Amino acid sequence: MTDPTLPRGDTEIRPWRRTAAAMAVKGLNTALNFAVTIVLARLLGPASYGIYAFALASMSLLASPMHMGLPTLLVREVAAIEVRKAWGELRGMIRASFGLAGLVSLVVTMSAGLGLWFFRHHLPPAELRAFGAMLVLLNIRTISVVASGVIMGCRRVLAAQIPQHILSPSLLLVLVVTAHFFTTLDAATAIGLYALASFVTLIVLLAILRRNLPREILSEPRRYRLRAWLVSLLPMTMLAGLEIFTNQLDIVMLGLLSENTQVGYYRVAFSGAALILLSRMVSDMVIAPQLARFWQQGDLTALQSLIRWSSRIGLIAAAPVTAALLIFGSELIELAYGTPYLPAYAVMMVLCLGQVVNAATGPVQSALQMTGHERETVKAAVGAGVTNIVLNAILIPPYGALGAAIATATSLTGVNIYMSRRLWIRAKLWSPAI
Repeated sequence: MTDPTLPRGDTEIRPWRRTAAAMAVKGLNTALNFAVTIVLARLLGPASYGIYAFALASMSLLASPMHMGLPTLLVREVAAIEVRKAWGELRGMIRASFGLAGLVSLVVTMSAGLGLWFFRHHLPPAELRAFGAMLVLLNIRTISVVASGVIMGCRRVLAAQIPQHILSPSLLLVLVVTAHFFTTLDAATAIGLYALASFVTLIVLLAILRRNLPREILSEPRRYRLRAWLVSLLPMTMLAGLEIFTNQLDIVMLGLLSENTQVGYYRVAFSGAALILLSRMVSDMVIAPQLARFWQQGDLTALQSLIRWSSRIGLIAAAPVTAALLIFGSELIELAYGTPYLPAYAVMMVLCLGQVVNAATGPVQSALQMTGHERETVKAAVGAGVTNIVLNAILIPPYGALGAAIATATSLTGVNIYMSRRLWIRAKLWSPAI
């Protein structure tokens, strides 16, 4: 347990030092995830790896009602509670969050399991086993995101990142390599190993959460502001679901409208394009609690300065990564994944264009959420989701993974431009780097 004012740890480090430390963690996470992706892609092959990606994308869609925007809400509310020192509210919010996530997780798992049982004769055995293993992983990940949200709200960003971003992929990599020497890997086995690594990570997260909560939380009676939390949670729930829906829609629609190999190509291409946003994702996680604190304190000058700093760092870091992928992308794919995955290069180039626009608009989504304008992000996500569905339905049948990439880049560009405009109208804050 720590002092109730939460003064120690990474809260005393300057923002740029926190960002540098978080970027190091995220960089290592990216390297580990690439290693896992490369090993699984090579061991499973495009078709089986496509089943693996399809199952994980389906898990993300099923998990969206369980996450219900809780991580984002927890980061914002815990940071605000710290300012007020309302520890009874913190205790009540933690209990309510775990209870709600667990209840919805159980309902969704039972419903999905029943659906798999009804369609068991219509699914290939490999996909049926993979989706069964996915349901186990789904429940573990749900509890983990709640624990991580509370830890990040307490401004222990690194403490929340290290178990999920370093421990979990490291364990998965070791488990996959070890299992390869003892059995034939398929999609279901890989997902089962992912679940085992995630369970160990969850135990570590719960231990960190207990250690970093203020001592006074045990002596304060629980206080619930359920109405206020639910009012904020509803749009964040919709946003979380829409974001996950939009992000995973390409893979799910590829799995439904195209071949499993196209899913494998897209997953490889997306992992490369995601490198462009590495610094932006890190800075967003670091500054989110500070955005909420500055808004709560009414310090708009500091808020604008923080947003501008994050936007420019993200764009500067994105430029060399984009250039490297454009010039050497084909060679890198062949070297890392093998010749069968070379069709992923064109897909990656289209995704890179969309991610450059994403990087240039800065932490616009976090800024809207942390300043209480989450409804605007819901509107943006709805528009992006509808656009993505229509474009995917038109482009995937003739173009496969490339069509899905065009749909994603188009909708991503539109949603970021819209949110930037709404942030300026609502809060007079300018998010783009230029």
